[in-house]
Amino acid sequence: MKIQDNIGKISWSLADKLLFIGYGVVTLFQVNVLPLNDWAIFGTMLSINIWIFTIGESFALNSLIQFGMNLDIRKKVNLIGLVVFIMITVGSSMIIYISRSEFAMFFHNPRLSLIGSYLPLLILSFIPRSFCLKLIFRDQKMFHLFLVNLSYFGTMTIFTIFLIFRNHSLILEDMITINILGSLTSSLMAILLTFNNLVFGLEGNYRVINMIKFGAPMIVITLLHSIPRQLDVLAIQFFFNTEIVGYYYSAKTLYRVFDEVINAASGFIYPLTVKYKSNQDHTELKALMTKSVSFIFFFFLVIFIFLEFGISDLIINYFLPIKYQLATKQFDVLLWSLLFSPFMLLGNVILGCGEIKANMTITILSLFISCIAFTSLYFINDGNLSPIGLVSYNAAFGIFSYIFSYKHFGFKPIEIFRVIKDTRNFVNKKFKLTI
Repeated sequence: MKIQDNIGKISWSLADKLLFIGYGVVTLFQVNVLPLNDWAIFGTMLSINIWIFTIGESFALNSLIQFGMNLDIRKKVNLIGLVVFIMITVGSSMIIYISRSEFAMFFHNPRLSLIGSYLPLLILSFIPRSFCLKLIFRDQKMFHLFLVNLSYFGTMTIFTIFLIFRNHSLILEDMITINILGSLTSSLMAILLTFNNLVFGLEGNYRVINMIKFGAPMIVITLLHSIPRQLDVLAIQFFFNTEIVGYYYSAKTLYRVFDEVINAASGFIYPLTVKYKSNQDHTELKALMTKSVSFIFFFFLVIFIFLEFGISDLIINYFLPIKYQLATKQFDVLLWSLLFSPFMLLGNVILGCGEIKANMTITILSLFISCIAFTSLYFINDGNLSPIGLVSYNAAFGIFSYIFSYKHFGFKPIEIFRVIKDTRNFVNKKFKLTI
């Protein structure tokens, strides 16, 4: 894989992630005028929303990439994928809606019932956006990805500014309205950009059983994988209280910029892995694997060293609202994930190569370690250490994924450092050309 051959896609993908950073600044203003408990409940709602969509996409929409490359069956793949996706997402939100009172009682906060009341609306507004984004990833149209997210974050930014100037504050219902309007706008943009690819039909040798055989293991993997990454807020709510959840979600919001780097790379790596694997292009597959992990690892390593030397405390204490300042210690714990998350990218390679059982084994082992870490919070009783469950999962998943890649793909330890050699060769080549 030559980076220069994909520079356009990479550039727009990076530009897309800059939108997340930009909206992160807007989030600071939201948090500053939002009551802490409202922020915690809103964060819990978004986490559940993401969890539902992650499961739905893994079972129904990943088939759009896995099987939708074949133009002969694309219409049928799209139709079946969309119908099943709607059933999963809407059905899940309705279950939470019906049991919203019991949900609030279990987690010791009556106001959590509001999550069940508003979640179906948020789910419905997100469905077209999520479906169309999968088509965009399939075709690697990163400029379209940028436009969809620009409309999403742009809309939410405009309404945030409007409400803050009008009311000088925000409440939970305002945040939900802002997100629904943003998702509706971006859904409309996504439909317009993918309109020619929104083809549906019953022609082609593709059956529901094909999606089930591929999607059933995927949904188990995603369900397990998403528990410590999305439902961690519920564990912390159970072990501690809504206030600690507010601090924890603040720390996760700050850390999100690094998660988005991994998400961007994942969206780029998985479709290419499927393509290289189907073409039996092992050389390009190996290059994709080693270059992506090596580059991001060294990038994160530099950031980790920079922030752990006290810079993160300086930034948070002097520039961010009090709610973030109280989350400083939690953020410092989360930073340890930077050393392991680049290796989590190998999970996309393992899946793209069809090694579903291996990925499931890695996920189960990592979740087991994470559960032990989460349970220890009950005995430690220190809210500052609440991120250890998530960090433990990321570390275990990254390590196990690398061990598998070393044994089966020949990813040697020395290749973790290949970015040094590649950078030197690139600079030398450019320097010679200049001279």
